[in-house]
Amino acid sequence: MGPFQILLLLFFCFAVNLPFYGLQNRNIASNSNGNIKTAFWLGLLGGLGMVICLIQNVKPTWKKVLFGIGRFFLWAILSQIIVELGIFSQGFVNAFILYFFGFPFIMRGKYIYRFSVKKQ
Repeated sequence: MGPFQILLLLFFCFAVNLPFYGLQNRNIASNSNGNIKTAFWLGLLGGLGMVICLIQNVKPTWKKVLFGIGRFFLWAILSQIIVELGIFSQGFVNAFILYFFGFPFIMRGKYIYRFSVKKQ
């Protein structure tokens, strides 16, 4: 791969990450009266940006941690069942579905696609 292809790939990844993870991070920050602009731009980092945003804006409790662990085990079991049944290949499940459905589900639970901003 040449430098142009690498830059094009990075631009595409950032263009996909920013609307999806950026809007989710903005929602997390607005619910806790955090910095919305910084949280939005953390969306460029994808899942890592969401973890940073959650650490900055959400106070961890045992209930939240245990629900996160439970969602992780649920996601691991369901993805393994999907692969064993042959619905999707292992690469497809691990790449696309995990990145856009699994990781946000593990981190946010039922608020996986809540993008709205709380008015202040």
